[in-house]
Amino acid sequence: MKYALILMTLILFGCSNNNSSLPLPDVNSIITLPPSGSAPYLAWNTAGDLLWLDKDLNLINDKKLDGYSLQQVELLDDGLLLLAEVIKNDQIVDQLIKLSFSGEQLAKWSELPNSVDSLTISQNNLSFIAFMGDEFQLNRDSIVATGKNYGWKASIIMLDSGDRIICNAGDSSRPSKCIKEGKQGWIKEGPWGTYPKLCAGYLVEDTYYKPESSYDNLQVTIRDTTSGEIIGEIALLEVNSTRCINDQLFTIGKTINIYPLPQLEPTSVTQCTGGKAKDMTVSATEMVCINESGKLFSQSLE
Repeated sequence: MKYALILMTLILFGCSNNNSSLPLPDVNSIITLPPSGSAPYLAWNTAGDLLWLDKDLNLINDKKLDGYSLQQVELLDDGLLLLAEVIKNDQIVDQLIKLSFSGEQLAKWSELPNSVDSLTISQNNLSFIAFMGDEFQLNRDSIVATGKNYGWKASIIMLDSGDRIICNAGDSSRPSKCIKEGKQGWIKEGPWGTYPKLCAGYLVEDTYYKPESSYDNLQVTIRDTTSGEIIGEIALLEVNSTRCINDQLFTIGKTINIYPLPQLEPTSVTQCTGGKAKDMTVSATEMVCINESGKLFSQSLE
């Protein structure tokens, strides 16, 4: 459990603001909303600012999670799932909040049994793995223990076939590893620093180091989910993160490279007009990136 340094009174949402002339706060991440959403883009920061933006990055609406540390925003078929931290009884605890695409609160789970290590989203079935590896299902008005434990620092990757890949982070005494369940199961170890992600049916591992190489020799490893074998590596320097958008892998950093997996050579290489990027998203015709200072920039994909 995490402990607070100060005690404050918390209000779930602050006031909305529709004044697009106000300067935008610095942001950490951005996603493209579906056509049914109230805006093309949603940007957010760890301070708890949620910003709905038009195609020109003007502010349409915003909400503030006062007193929260906003850790994660996930896109669902019917809304958004937020993982946030809140101070309660002098302790920092996790909350999960479901919003509509326009920001209306649909559900909130505030009495979590433990902190959240990872979220699992399969269609609109929501679950999470807590700190000690226990799995919990999120129903509309309740949290239900499934009785399954996946071990320390676990994450579940759902495949289209219905099979699952369970990945566990390593530490000084054990390596990271992934286990695929099912008839064609496998167990593979890897030196990745973050949980692998699924993209176009392949497992993407942000491998931040190799035993025989230096820290800055970043390798993005692409693994076949059927056999578990590595089909190739993308050697990159100065990369902040990777994203899977429209079944294409984007590497984000000094340049933004697009890979239609399993191809290991980029079909497009561009730069964020604001400098080195820490996150980005795309629409049909535009790319929006966030530079390392937290500023937003829009540019044509053509």
